Amino acid sequence: MRAAEAAEAAAAQGKFWEMHRLLYLHPDKLGDRDLRKYGNKVGLDLERFDREMASGTYADRILKEFYFSLNHGITGTPTTFINGVFYSRSGVELVATVKAIVEEQRITK
Repeated sequence: MRAAEAAEAAAAQGKFWEMHRLLYLHPDKLGDRDLRKYGNKVGLDLERFDREMASGTYADRILKEFYFSLNHGITGTPTTFINGVFYSRSGVELVATVKAIVEEQRITK
């Protein structure tokens, strides 16, 4: 949960992918001290980061998305929804599905 909050706090400052990379590179180091260190490393405004982390600014949104995923059978990432339909595919299989959907919509219009 804290790592997700840190990622959201970084996103609010335009540094989501930089934080994301560090979180995935160090899955065994996700304590508050580590998260703050990553925030510093990616160039976040640490005062704002600290304030948002302390107040749980993003916690409700994260929990809402977590419960949404449980309710829709999502157990991992990546997960893809197209026009509200869940597709548990990845890679070449997902690309083929997207192409077929786009082609079908193009024909029906």
